[in-house]
Amino acid sequence: MVGTVATDAHRNALPFPLHDGERTDSYRRMMSWFANYVLADAQDLDSIEEAVATGRMYGAFQVFGEPVGFDFYAETAKGVAEMGDEVDLGDGPEFHVALPAFYAMDPDLDPSELHVRVIKAGATGGTVVAESVDEDLDFTPVDPGAYRVEIGIVPYHLTPWLGPDADIFLREYPLIYANPIYVAD
Repeated sequence: MVGTVATDAHRNALPFPLHDGERTDSYRRMMSWFANYVLADAQDLDSIEEAVATGRMYGAFQVFGEPVGFDFYAETAKGVAEMGDEVDLGDGPEFHVALPAFYAMDPDLDPSELHVRVIKAGATGGTVVAESVDEDLDFTPVDPGAYRVEIGIVPYHLTPWLGPDADIFLREYPLIYANPIYVAD
């Protein structure tokens, strides 16, 4: 199963205008808040379709900025495996998560806080098996399963635009949802 991000916008949830005069829930605004990143070998239709079909992709919420440099992969005795790939537990997989930075971020803004979680899928939901704050993460799975990454953000860099009640908005939001790497027994 391949995960993607999307919106269920209906232009009826937030019918008031923002500072630019456009509705808060307009299609144009809501469709620009996120993107699906496809990790294709080339920029041609066959490569893109193959990457999507195998789950070499992740979703990011660009409303916080354009994240660049994110990566989630596994190193094993047989080589490197990407999102969507399957590895054998016996080959000693080690997961690596590289945090993103934000493209062209003003260095004078307060840095945001990034929360990294490796989540193992389960019958009743997921279990966080490794996590870090503001640091890349390495993790060695000890059980078979489907492992994915979520990155959350506390957007301190947006404080200058959040108004006098900024504190009510400074909480964790999703930034990246990655497709899993499967670990087989």
